[in-house]
Amino acid sequence: MKKSPTLLESFIEKKIKGTSNTASLKESASVVTALTNGTLKDVAERIGVSHGTLRVWRTEDEYKAREENNRRDFIDEVLA
Repeated sequence: MKKSPTLLESFIEKKIKGTSNTASLKESASVVTALTNGTLKDVAERIGVSHGTLRVWRTEDEYKAREENNRRDFIDEVLA
């Protein structure tokens, strides 16, 4: 029997669905890094970018802000 996705997994999948260009990949990565305890290597694999690329993105202020916004969005959705 297939296990139902958690609220967190559903939120992440909705946010990362259909990613292909750099901006959407970066947004997807920010969702996953903000909301999971996975390693950067795990996140990079899930999103489809290199570990090095993800490490560079995580040094950018814009990326850090995206992570924080995604945390807030998830909390807002849970509390709604």
